[in-house]
Amino acid sequence: MADDKSSLDDCFNRLAQAMNEDEAQKIEEVIWRLWTSSGQRLVDSLLSSASNTMSNGQFATALALLNGIIEKVPNFAEGWNKRATLYYLIGEYDLAVSDITQTLDLEPRHFGALSGLGMIYLHWSEKEKALRAFEDALAVHPHLSGARSAVENIKKSLEQKDHH
Repeated sequence: MADDKSSLDDCFNRLAQAMNEDEAQKIEEVIWRLWTSSGQRLVDSLLSSASNTMSNGQFATALALLNGIIEKVPNFAEGWNKRATLYYLIGEYDLAVSDITQTLDLEPRHFGALSGLGMIYLHWSEKEKALRAFEDALAVHPHLSGARSAVENIKKSLEQKDHH
């Protein structure tokens, strides 16, 4: 795990300096590979199964798998992040925020979790909080295009509100 930490740090340094979206995308793929690797083959296999069942809309099965992962390795940020995504998909936003908080406690640079938080705040019409979450994601991953366009849209809508 120590090697993963240093290679993750290296990836984030390179991500911050990436010159364009293509370069950033390649680095992002490596980060996701590191994030989804728990160091335990069984856990990684369960995570993969949870992702597949989630993609197929089998949310109860995915939830059971993710609960098992979190129980087995509570310090594995991606277990929490994946469950937050599941909660988001089924409209359980409070539970999603709770799991995002856990994810960010374990991996403060998790731009996926930060973007998810921004999306939930947008859903709740809490634009300032959404803006902060997306800006935090961009601080870590400057080429995150979804977060960038969210920031632009929120700023426009806040400016329009100020002018009325």
